[in-house]
Amino acid sequence: MQVTPFGRSLMGPVRGVLLQAQAVTLRRPGSEVASSQRTVTIVASEFTASVLLPHALRHATRDAPGLRFQIRPVADHLPEELDRGEVDVVLSPGEAMTTDHPSEPLFEAGYACLIGSTHRFAQGGLTASDYLAARHVVVRWASGRIQTQDSATLASAGMQREADVTVASYTLVPQFLIDSDRIATMPEPLARQLTRQWPVTLLACPVAIPTLSWRMQWQRYQSEDTAIVWLRDRLLACVRELGLACPLR
Repeated sequence: MQVTPFGRSLMGPVRGVLLQAQAVTLRRPGSEVASSQRTVTIVASEFTASVLLPHALRHATRDAPGLRFQIRPVADHLPEELDRGEVDVVLSPGEAMTTDHPSEPLFEAGYACLIGSTHRFAQGGLTASDYLAARHVVVRWASGRIQTQDSATLASAGMQREADVTVASYTLVPQFLIDSDRIATMPEPLARQLTRQWPVTLLACPVAIPTLSWRMQWQRYQSEDTAIVWLRDRLLACVRELGLACPLR
């Protein structure tokens, strides 16, 4: 048996009707997040998964004991997953967002450099010429297909740096800096957190890299969902608690 063209044309509309019906069943008079029983699927960039979400969900067992959280990395086909209701909330840089679902600004972050604590620049400043002449630990996602903003900025400006080590995660970076002369570049709040866990030193980035803006987005039929509203409020509260810069709305 094969799906007819007419059957294929009904898939999107029927899925939308089912998602709306599901949203209605979750919207009960006087419902509170404390009594909500469901799994919330969050797609989060590595930065938000490492820095923001652990803080935001710290009190979930007290405030929302019936909620379970599935946290996944950003991957291909994200807009389609939101459309199908397979993802509830997305936390990522704004350019990854779709215009088909509501979103709002979350925070902004600049870039900083990390070096091993025994690096020759650990006690002094880092110049642009030092930076470009050094060997670097570089992050690339999706088997090297997706560049980070620092890599894209340097490439567009015609500046080259030697990628001595390439990894798929920011959390893998520090161990390649220890007892080496390598430099890494990453969002400043994540770099600051890694200095608490590893013998690495934070330095100002001597190359101008545009500030990166993160947003949160949710499935359009879940704007009044008690669990999603609670999570959005917690995330915004944690942005303030962590002292992250929030862009103007």
